[in-house]
Amino acid sequence: MAENTTQQTKVSGSAPAQSPSQLPGDNKLWAAAVYIIGILAPLAVLATDKKNDDFLRFHAYQALISQVALWGIAVVLTWFVIGLICFPIIFLAMLYFGYRAYMGEKFLLPVVGEMAEKYAKNQ
Repeated sequence: MAENTTQQTKVSGSAPAQSPSQLPGDNKLWAAAVYIIGILAPLAVLATDKKNDDFLRFHAYQALISQVALWGIAVVLTWFVIGLICFPIIFLAMLYFGYRAYMGEKFLLPVVGEMAEKYAKNQ
């Protein structure tokens, strides 16, 4: 039987992990928004008092880093026409990540997940 590798969310620094159903609805909505709305939503979370929530801060950093990297790669690839295919794929991926964040999951994306976790813990 495969193990569930999804990590539980911590809402505050030393508090025990809470189940996704215990997260405030506003936090889950913002966690989804940072992936779906674009670069402005993670910046808004990080610039306001919402950055005090560990769950939101992690997702804001992960969304910001992944969006900058993926959209940057897609823009460069548009010179080779391949990038035109990347735009809808990236958008669908961000919708999926937003859904997972809204469900209360703390998931690590390859490469950027560990980086986001490091930045989120240092704040």
